[in-house]
Amino acid sequence: MNKPLSWLLFDLFLLLTFSLYGVDAWGSKSPLPEDTLSQNGTFERYNLTIRAFDSITLAEIFGATVLYNGLPYGNTPYVFVNYLPGIYSVQHPDYEGWMPESIYFGPANCSIEFNFYGYMPEQSFNLIIRAFDTSTNPPTEISVSANQDGMPVGTTPCTISNYTPGMYSVSDPGYIDWDPPYYWFDFIMESQEIHFHGWPVDLPYTPENLQAAAQNRNKILLTWEDHSDNEAGFAIERKTGTAGTWTQITTVGANTLSYLNMGLNQNTTYYYRVRAYNSANEFSPYSNEEYATTFNGFVINVSAKDWSENPVCGAEILRNGVPTGYVTPAIFLAAPGSYTIAHPYYTAWLPASYYIGTVTMDYSVAFRGTQVLFEHPILTQIEQSDNTQIELSWSAYPGTSYYLVFCSDLPLPVESTQWLPLDETNNLNYTYVASDPLKFFRVAAITASARLDE
Repeated sequence: MNKPLSWLLFDLFLLLTFSLYGVDAWGSKSPLPEDTLSQNGTFERYNLTIRAFDSITLAEIFGATVLYNGLPYGNTPYVFVNYLPGIYSVQHPDYEGWMPESIYFGPANCSIEFNFYGYMPEQSFNLIIRAFDTSTNPPTEISVSANQDGMPVGTTPCTISNYTPGMYSVSDPGYIDWDPPYYWFDFIMESQEIHFHGWPVDLPYTPENLQAAAQNRNKILLTWEDHSDNEAGFAIERKTGTAGTWTQITTVGANTLSYLNMGLNQNTTYYYRVRAYNSANEFSPYSNEEYATTFNGFVINVSAKDWSENPVCGAEILRNGVPTGYVTPAIFLAAPGSYTIAHPYYTAWLPASYYIGTVTMDYSVAFRGTQVLFEHPILTQIEQSDNTQIELSWSAYPGTSYYLVFCSDLPLPVESTQWLPLDETNNLNYTYVASDPLKFFRVAAITASARLDE
């Protein structure tokens, strides 16, 4: 039905009246735009922009209802033109937990953009905290206190609904050395389950760095590190091959760091593991697993010392003048031939060589060497004749059989192995020829007496 022109004019009059007095078509009073007089006499308008965001993904939420003093005015993002003092908030059927719940703005004195943050109920992530006793294998769950920023929140297993960023840790008087000491969450993006592992106060620590080395056809030497001060001893377990069954073969006393396993089969691989135990027969976790294979024949055990009984490690072992690929100390299958050793910082080895004819037994030979003297002679002159040739000369040192010349890329090498032996000579000079002239040099006097270095 079409309205007469008079009715249309009356409707227009009502609409203008509502707008003039700040009442919308539904009878709700709305904030009227007000002009603020500035210092220069002009009127300024300040706007308030309201936005909403997902507190988990930080994605902007469009269509959340914006309220002023509890009354709805539009959907986000919403701009209040020349906003009035009052309480502003947002609502959305799919979101809750708005932060903040509301905000109060006083008289407008600047334009503002304000953000509200909410989360969907299904995005209320949970944190599950569990604690385990490291003394058993697999670990057994125990009850401890869980803390966020030092405030108790429950005991394990503990579920914290809609957990917040911060530090989470556990504590219990019967346990120490929690691993990890704490968890820290900067952002909450998903549900989590975190585990803490604690060490019982009276339990010995795990032996570490277990090593196994074959000594001959039927012996394997085990060594390990002891980090406990309350163990009663160590239990040693062994299995044959990867598919074997672990069996405890023996125990050794407190503070013991090695065990020689004898009576083994030739050319057989054995696996080992060790754990400590206390006076209550409570066991630590196992050490690392280690294996060794007994030799398939007779062996030669080669070691080296200086004249002060200090071991010399890293001396090259040769057979008939050919490197064997082993350095001292070493145990390997013996073969007929003449064995010698060489080291750039030791000389005058006794014996000079060790000969093995037909291999019918295990052999053990210990070489003794004289350490090279680096204090004498004095390197008196270094001259560079061109880019590839350097002339060295030095003073004589009494009782010298010959001189060793060394070079290095470093001015003050920290390790002796950083000095490269160049040559030995009976002269008091040496010519160095190389493409790289930037070198540092040293000369050592080798004496006739094997005991001069002591």
